[in-house]
Amino acid sequence: MARAITFIAFLAVYAVLSSVSGQYVLESNYTETLIFNSTVTTDANFADNPLLTRTVEGTAIMLWGFYTSEDDTGATTLWASRKSLYTSNFSVIAQSDVEIASLDNTTSLVFSYSANGYVGAAFTSQTVSNTTTTNAVTLLTFKSSIQYSDPLPTQTVITTGELTYEVHEIFHHDDYFYIIYSATDSDGNRGIYLQGIAPTAPDYPKFNEPLAVNQSDMADELHIKCSKVPQVQLIYCLYRAVITNEDDNSTTNGVSFITVDLSAASTSETLIANDTDEIRYIPEDVIISSDDGYKDLLLVFSAINSTNYVTSIVGINDTAPAEPYELFALEDTYDNLTLAASTPYNSGFLLIASNIRATDGVTTKTLNVMKIYDWELVLISDADTFLKYAGIIQGIRLPNTSYHVLFSDSYEAPWDDGYLVMVKNQTNQVTFASLIEMRLSLVVLLLLCILL
Repeated sequence: MARAITFIAFLAVYAVLSSVSGQYVLESNYTETLIFNSTVTTDANFADNPLLTRTVEGTAIMLWGFYTSEDDTGATTLWASRKSLYTSNFSVIAQSDVEIASLDNTTSLVFSYSANGYVGAAFTSQTVSNTTTTNAVTLLTFKSSIQYSDPLPTQTVITTGELTYEVHEIFHHDDYFYIIYSATDSDGNRGIYLQGIAPTAPDYPKFNEPLAVNQSDMADELHIKCSKVPQVQLIYCLYRAVITNEDDNSTTNGVSFITVDLSAASTSETLIANDTDEIRYIPEDVIISSDDGYKDLLLVFSAINSTNYVTSIVGINDTAPAEPYELFALEDTYDNLTLAASTPYNSGFLLIASNIRATDGVTTKTLNVMKIYDWELVLISDADTFLKYAGIIQGIRLPNTSYHVLFSDSYEAPWDDGYLVMVKNQTNQVTFASLIEMRLSLVVLLLLCILL
């Protein structure tokens, strides 16, 4: 019996609770391709959890739809519907269902993928023996070419104990999947940890023990975002931190910037943005568009007002504290704003934001705007309102460095359908694109909460 998996997409995290479908409007200079229609039986499994990934060959991409089944003993199995598509025209090469893993007592999965054809899923699980409860963080990796007859992929335990764990992010770079998770003890003390696992050598992690990342206390809403610096053994992270005033010991919340030195297994931390009485900042992305990772860096935040709505998306292009620069402002007649997709572009950044209108908590309209900034945050071209009445599911960069967006007539999962549209035919990062591993943007950070 197939069972549902709830897909938390963060498309309208802060205020929108549900949605209705609209008829999308795509500007005439763009051409879309329908790649799934969930009303068709063979595409039904793509409705809740669609994910596009790269392949080893680079001539095809994979569309995945994850779901679970339960046998007579209550054992749970993770499956995937998989559709391979030519990158030249997105026509279907083949479609099949494959068994991925046995997942008993698993609470959530967070997916990512690599540019060379691997898929990774990090998840938490719990086992109870007598009066002892043991929790664990585990990484599951498999090739996009996995076949039904193949052995089930190896599961690597990152950490285990009586602490409470939560996986926040997973991304691939330099042959490793990096997992960012938090751990909370019985007294409420929390910490952020990092571990790297190579799919080709899962028994030899990057660190002997997971690396403690944060130096400040964590705010209740953590929202950690990280990115690996190409060709340099550094990872940059943002997270919500509790800041203590040394003069009077009062505390406020803000965003801290962390540099993780992978070679030295050390970290350093700088407070980079303080909340105000009117605005609090939520980390959304860390984008690096140069090989050295210093000049061409963008730290992206949502600015949320006192009524819990995003009024602007802002950025800082430095590793030092600075006044955030407004990248997007909420359009008139809309209620909320979210970062829908992002990618490096030349020595700058391509960003797509979704303006959301809602009535009684139900999304009724969206306006998706694309902007391109150089590394100094100068707008390269006019804002492009290329897509209306649609929900953006994912952005993906192909081997030729073209950038595509997967969108739907629906505003959130379950998605009625999925269309792929090329928004830029060349991001001109030929050398860089061969190095960068495709991380999932905010909208497609897949949290698959298995309903046991």
